[in-house]
Amino acid sequence: MLAVSPIQTFASINYGDVSQFLPFQNEMESDAEFEAANSSQIAAGQLAAGLVQNCAQGKYSIEVKVNDVASQDYCEFTIVKSQSLFDIDDYSQVKLWVKPAYGAKWIEFYSSDAQSSALIKNDLDSDGKFEVGTDLESGKWNLLTLNLTKSSGSLSQIKELRIRANDMSGWYFDDVKSEKSSVYKIDLSKMVNAKTEITNGKLKFKTNSTNTYDINPTILNAGSLGKIDAIKDNKITDIHIDESYANVSGSISSLPTYSKYFTDYTTKPSLIQLSGDGNYLYYSNPDDSNKLYYIDLRTGVKVKAGDQTNINSIKVTYSGGYAAYTDTSKNLYRYTRSSGSVVTVTNNVDIFDMQNSGRVFYCKVIPGYLGYYPGGSLNSDIDIDAIDAPDFGDTLFYADISTDKYYIYSKEPNGWKSKELFTLSTSAVQVLLSNKTGTKLYIQNDGSVYSYHVNSKALRKLDIESIGRIVKTIDDDKLVYQDAYYNYFIYNPDSDESSCIRPSDAKYPASQDLTYFDVECSGKRIAYIPTSSSNGVKVSYIGQPQDPTRYLLSFDGGLLDGSGYCSWYGYKDGEWIKVADAPYGPTSKEYFDVYGMTADEINALDAGDFKSLYENGKQVFGVSIVACMASVDIYTTPVINSIQVNLNEDSEGFSDFSEKLYAVKKESFDTESWRKINKIHPVEISPKDCETYYFIKVDGKYACYDGSQWQDESGSEIAGLLEDVKTNWIEITKKGMSFDGLRSIPASALTDKLKGKDFSVEYCMKVGDTSTEKYQSIVKIDYVEDLFGSNSLILNVTLNSGETKQFTGLSDTDVEEFMEWINQRQYNRGQIFYRIKTGSNNDFLNYYMIQSVTVQEQ
Repeated sequence: MLAVSPIQTFASINYGDVSQFLPFQNEMESDAEFEAANSSQIAAGQLAAGLVQNCAQGKYSIEVKVNDVASQDYCEFTIVKSQSLFDIDDYSQVKLWVKPAYGAKWIEFYSSDAQSSALIKNDLDSDGKFEVGTDLESGKWNLLTLNLTKSSGSLSQIKELRIRANDMSGWYFDDVKSEKSSVYKIDLSKMVNAKTEITNGKLKFKTNSTNTYDINPTILNAGSLGKIDAIKDNKITDIHIDESYANVSGSISSLPTYSKYFTDYTTKPSLIQLSGDGNYLYYSNPDDSNKLYYIDLRTGVKVKAGDQTNINSIKVTYSGGYAAYTDTSKNLYRYTRSSGSVVTVTNNVDIFDMQNSGRVFYCKVIPGYLGYYPGGSLNSDIDIDAIDAPDFGDTLFYADISTDKYYIYSKEPNGWKSKELFTLSTSAVQVLLSNKTGTKLYIQNDGSVYSYHVNSKALRKLDIESIGRIVKTIDDDKLVYQDAYYNYFIYNPDSDESSCIRPSDAKYPASQDLTYFDVECSGKRIAYIPTSSSNGVKVSYIGQPQDPTRYLLSFDGGLLDGSGYCSWYGYKDGEWIKVADAPYGPTSKEYFDVYGMTADEINALDAGDFKSLYENGKQVFGVSIVACMASVDIYTTPVINSIQVNLNEDSEGFSDFSEKLYAVKKESFDTESWRKINKIHPVEISPKDCETYYFIKVDGKYACYDGSQWQDESGSEIAGLLEDVKTNWIEITKKGMSFDGLRSIPASALTDKLKGKDFSVEYCMKVGDTSTEKYQSIVKIDYVEDLFGSNSLILNVTLNSGETKQFTGLSDTDVEEFMEWINQRQYNRGQIFYRIKTGSNNDFLNYYMIQSVTVQEQ
């Protein structure tokens, strides 16, 4: 006979079904909990809610209608509650389905401890407002993952998830669940170096003797997760850097847009010059006979550069390493910052310029003389109105008044050579400027501005009106100028547009020949003289300042296992880019400038961005972080409050739940009356993703069939694995049988191993759900039962013709196999003819000729 059900119908459980505690859990299959939590809003007519079959999962979802709310443009309500307060670090994420309907514009989520609330800020622009059309797609189900650690507050325990939605809108919500997670914090104390300190658990710059900060970019020591075992069975879902800003008075809410210098001077400087990189501000100090000074804008240190008085003109190199300057007697000097030395270049100078290498070009109009230092004479009989030396390269541009021509001097192997570039009336040349590399020239001539491309030889008049004075060129060949009304502009040659950069409190110069401002080459900051002398000199950001601190990440275990090996990565354009191999992080700021990430950029990464770290079997062995800390000015320090790594258990294939549940179940069978076992048929019931592996227990030992033979445990090693399925899961997957493996065990192997014995089929489950209760493998056995108790049997076969054929001398096995053939033929299985051999006789019976069969037991 064919049996399709086990002797023991219901599965017994070795260690019991397991369930996962989730503080937030509402599948929205009932509206009772929602209505109870929001009864006052519903009673006041602010809300209406009910179950609908428009759902993301299950059978129902809750439709919420937000009505017109008096005196405000939103309604606040509770979407899910926990029975008690729980730690955010243990359940840091919440997943829910949201579908915006009619009138839906925005929605905000708040974590709450029932006393206060914190706005959750992991929407796209991190302002906490999930906007329809940007963060949410209207009319469709959106699966949101809310990170409770990314919020506006400092709640460590919460009880409710609350929502604010714009009034006169409709929303659908479904399946709200917490996610089990682990939050680990980087030890900030290990990141401290000589320039930084820990104050009240927060990492920041040290203050110096003048109550300011040395903001020279400094690379902090690498900080690590500290627990390598935490990474082994988990995956990174996000990394959160809590970063803020402070000054000596305490915390500040945002980066300052400007800083003030020389407010303690009796007379404020009016002649200022920025280095191209913006690190140094050179000035003529009116409190010290207008001698040359400079201030390091990264440290606040002021230095007297020279003893020459009455300085009236200053040129500074891109890096601030040299300064050339003249006094009112037309003497020309050069200052070298590295040595602190000053040399007198020459006298009677009318025009001069300097390159980043420290080479100074100068012109004496009477007599016409063009020379350079260190070096000598270029031309001793020349009529020059303007010169310009690019920051880099061995070239010099000049305009010759007598010929209306513009020239370039180039240094060649056999000396300096002059070459004509173009002709343009030079009778009214005012300013000549080149870009840093000398490939482009700007000319201010008789109230107009022209550009000239050295390589293409293209001369073009620019669309700049009311020009007062072109001041300098900056990065990307942009031009800084002052118009006739003393407004400051940056001209973009690509768009042919100008943007005004004049601060509202900038002082007006006494004449068009003066400029009371300078711009660093990046175009990000402007130094200027303000109207109020009490404000000294201001250095202001053009636009909103950006956080200059940058981070790199490592996912090796080198700082944890003692090997020291670490590869460092930045995340750009959707991929992880390997920056360098270095035990404690790159030592050069350039790595951070190109590949480093801001705190906001790291905080914006989600589980999907970290997923590629695990592709193709790759493993993350640790999490380490290195920072290049910098600031916007000497009065402000960045503050790293904390760095935390959120880990969820390995979630490959389990998109809905981070925490997996593990259980062992079994079905037992008594085979005393079984003559043959043909096949084991498991029927797996799993509402969601589930992995199952099988073992057979017989004679007190576990066994598995490897495809060719049985593998029996020698001691109790399998039993040991089943005692802790979660810890031993990988080993269980190696030793256990899969669904197909269990089904493919041949009948001969099953019969030889299990016939006449009690055995059980035990299975281990890894379930991506909140409970294993609904997960089961119903094990069905295809077996043949012993029909007869006697060993002496007579087989009578009656044919359709009425003839009865009697067979004696057959063994009980012969008769049992004949009866199995008859049984199989009823299901149209097996051969039509069956051979019975008695002695020398062979009888071939046609199934379709048999009318009945009788077996007599003697």
